[in-house]
Amino acid sequence: MRRMLICAVLGCLPAAAWTTSAQAAFFPGDPIDAATRVGDVDLARDGTGGVTYVKNVGGADHIFVSRFVDGAFQAPERVDGAFGGSSSEPVLAASPDGRLVVAFVNGGFVHGVVRPVGRGFSGATALGDGSAPSVDMSINGAAMVSFTTTGGDVRVARLDRINNGWQTLPQILDVSGGPAGVGSGRSKIAISADGVAVATWGENGHVYARKVFLSGVSTAPQDLTPPSFGGRATTLSELPDIDAEEDSSYAWVVFRQVLAGGAARILARRQRGTEFDPPVAVDIGDEQGTTPRIDITPRGIGFATMSGATTRQPMIASIDKRDAISGGSRIFAGSTVPSTPTAAMADNDDGVVAAVIGGLAQPAIIRVRPFRDGVAQPDVTLTRPELGPVTPGAGLEAAADRNDGFIVTWIQNGQIVAGYGDRPPGVFVGLTRRRCCVPARTKFTWEPSFELWGPINYEVYVDGRLAGTTDHATFTLPTALRGTKHTWMVVAKDRRGQSTQTPTRKIIVDDLRPRQSVKYSRKGRAVRLVVRGSDVRRAGHRTSGLAGTVVTWGDGKRTSRSARLARINHRYHRSGTFTIRITTRDKAGNPTARKRTVRVK
Repeated sequence: MRRMLICAVLGCLPAAAWTTSAQAAFFPGDPIDAATRVGDVDLARDGTGGVTYVKNVGGADHIFVSRFVDGAFQAPERVDGAFGGSSSEPVLAASPDGRLVVAFVNGGFVHGVVRPVGRGFSGATALGDGSAPSVDMSINGAAMVSFTTTGGDVRVARLDRINNGWQTLPQILDVSGGPAGVGSGRSKIAISADGVAVATWGENGHVYARKVFLSGVSTAPQDLTPPSFGGRATTLSELPDIDAEEDSSYAWVVFRQVLAGGAARILARRQRGTEFDPPVAVDIGDEQGTTPRIDITPRGIGFATMSGATTRQPMIASIDKRDAISGGSRIFAGSTVPSTPTAAMADNDDGVVAAVIGGLAQPAIIRVRPFRDGVAQPDVTLTRPELGPVTPGAGLEAAADRNDGFIVTWIQNGQIVAGYGDRPPGVFVGLTRRRCCVPARTKFTWEPSFELWGPINYEVYVDGRLAGTTDHATFTLPTALRGTKHTWMVVAKDRRGQSTQTPTRKIIVDDLRPRQSVKYSRKGRAVRLVVRGSDVRRAGHRTSGLAGTVVTWGDGKRTSRSARLARINHRYHRSGTFTIRITTRDKAGNPTARKRTVRVK
């Protein structure tokens, strides 16, 4: 009974319309396409991006990309169409306006593909013989790909942001000339806003880093392996990962460091200019860690992730705004399958950590922990049981845009599946004036609600009842309002049904048209009008006052008068038949109009 009373008063305004939370809500995974392995997923700051993956077609593995546009994945596109044999190891990077770059391996060669803004994917360009590509692209569209040659060297290819041409740099990154970038020493690369990149790789048991410029590589490589750590000599350094800030002077590298006696720690080192700070342990310390990864914002705030080698429980370490990295902590729970945790950071310093978690006699699930301003939020499960079992070893990737938009991708029952963290439409306000008066067929206006992921649908409510919908930031009532005082509000809804509303505003309506009388006379080509206008006053109604009269003469000329009594003369300079329109408006905008046809010889 109480709900019926509310509906009677408010016109059954949907309950969802009253939510105004600015935090990202999480949505379980939706299938994108058949696939056997996730390659990579990336989002640019503007919310565009894509995912690349491996799909078996006719008995051969091929590389596909589904672009992310307006908050949804688009139809899959094959990007290795020139090759009949199997392809593998796809990686992808995104920059604003839908620009994408993909690298993959086919026939023992690393190939690069680019999708310029507003165009389709290019054909594949061979960057060199090799495997294990890593790619990153700056906000300005320049990209770098590092890879390992068949001879055991690490090389870099550069994509020009203007002509979209590829150039494989002649210098190798190796320091000693021995096998580099092989196995657990595969290279990773990150690029800053100015197009300067830094690559890291394993070589002869050490992890190295070297800057890469537009024209070549730095002559000062850095050996990141310390002689000892925690009182123990170091042996093998492996599994490096890297992410860079917007300023190319700063980056973080994490890697697994094996110590004498077989113990292992996850270490992190921060690049500061041309040097690196001393190593810091980012794991728990009571269990060997593995699979280190790192993701930071353009200002350097972020997370390093890893998992326990025995418990497979995910661990994280946070990097704060003072560039200090905390000791590790455990999240979620132990897992019976590799958890492969990964992080994604939005530009506003919010982030997520995702992992695969499998329990005894329980199917594996994808678990996400959101962080808002560094504070952990409740965990969320993204997997939908009805889609079938998760394939733990087939890849788990995550990406973020600048406004709390998150994507997590994995393989589930032979399909690539994506779960989302999607922020509701941004807070916005109505603009239509509150003072007297607006016309009976009011045109409401409001600020557009901010939304990176797709179009917004606006619902306009007047006196608690739905008056209409639009995808623009204006709406004119289809029927005139009756009475003087009314309220209105607008609800913005995104493609996932999340909503944000404006505060309720009042309007005062002048619902009466002004009076108008017209006297007309003509002599030859000269026309004289005498127009008298007045605003109507009536009990129970508001009067806004007379605004004036506008005459359009039908020959492209126009005359305006603000007086109640207007004497207007006009001369036509050519013969013909013209339609004169005389419109008198009040200050609310209500019109009264007359037409007159005049034939001039």
